[in-house]
Amino acid sequence: ALRRIGAKTFTQQDIVDALEKVLPGRDIPNKKSNLKVLHEELTIIPGVYVANDSRDPKYNATEWLRIDNHDNSEEVCAVCGGEGDLLCCDGCPRVYHTKCIK
Repeated sequence: ALRRIGAKTFTQQDIVDALEKVLPGRDIPNKKSNLKVLHEELTIIPGVYVANDSRDPKYNATEWLRIDNHDNSEEVCAVCGGEGDLLCCDGCPRVYHTKCIK
């Protein structure tokens, strides 16, 4: 989700929206108590920082993107949208289940 947002300042709603795209079909809770947990989780990720101290915090992951050693592959199958054991395409960021490309 952080890679999807990219090197820009974002809100909690931005990360919730990105998670919904990365994890299609999953209900991403957007309640106040969950946003507190989300805030705590975001602030422990090395390279992610709070960009302001307001009631509606904004975050930035530019440094995380710089130090992130993950490849640019997507996290869900391009055919079915599911997770699990995925094969990476050599020419693009798409990934697939073996059963989905047969």
